[in-house]
Amino acid sequence: MANRSFKYYSWILFDLDNTLFDHNKSEELALRLVLEKHNIQLSADFLRLSRNIDRLLWIELEQETISVAELVSRRFEEFCIHITFSDPPEILRDDYLEILSKTYHLMPMAIETLYEISKTIQIAIITNGLKSQVDRVRHSPLSRYVFDILTSEDLGVCKPSRAFFEQTLERIKAGNKNEVLIVGDSLGSDILGGLNAGIDTCWLNLHSLKTETSIIPTYEIRKLEELFQILGIDKMNYIRDARS
Repeated sequence: MANRSFKYYSWILFDLDNTLFDHNKSEELALRLVLEKHNIQLSADFLRLSRNIDRLLWIELEQETISVAELVSRRFEEFCIHITFSDPPEILRDDYLEILSKTYHLMPMAIETLYEISKTIQIAIITNGLKSQVDRVRHSPLSRYVFDILTSEDLGVCKPSRAFFEQTLERIKAGNKNEVLIVGDSLGSDILGGLNAGIDTCWLNLHSLKTETSIIPTYEIRKLEELFQILGIDKMNYIRDARS
């Protein structure tokens, strides 16, 4: 078999939610705990309602028609209307954010992948979220492999804005953007953002979605550990070492 040539990357920028963290599990747990605090049971209908509101607001965020702070406030304002919560929605919002900041569920192979990659490539996390995301990462075992965590609240702009990625590269002092790879699950945020900024991208297509879009990633994977093949990483002793 002929040897395959691999492109050299000095930096990998990982999205956080549904790339390294299982956002759905963390969101459900935080929502359940905050509702129980106010004597409300999290039903399947309430969870579905919350996720639908969240999904629509994230579309607005990516289109830069609302800010992250507006997204969080509106999410709970709309949610509280449907669950007949009599207190101000800010109470639920603040309780939820506090719980979520201490909650994380890792995606399969997240620790092992970052462990192996960090041996030769620097890692940063980029997320459309609040500064509390930094606390979530620092409370997790991923933190030991991450150079920096950049949030849209901190930078003042959101993915897929080109400015988000330009500020990111400047802050981490990445140098040559041709040596940077973005890994994320969202075509409309991570991959489009990379295209806007002229940076290579890798779409984590967890559910093997078929899309008809002009947003074409440099690479496409179904699970995180498939990055090893893209990066030319052959030896995988990560399972024993990463968790030690």
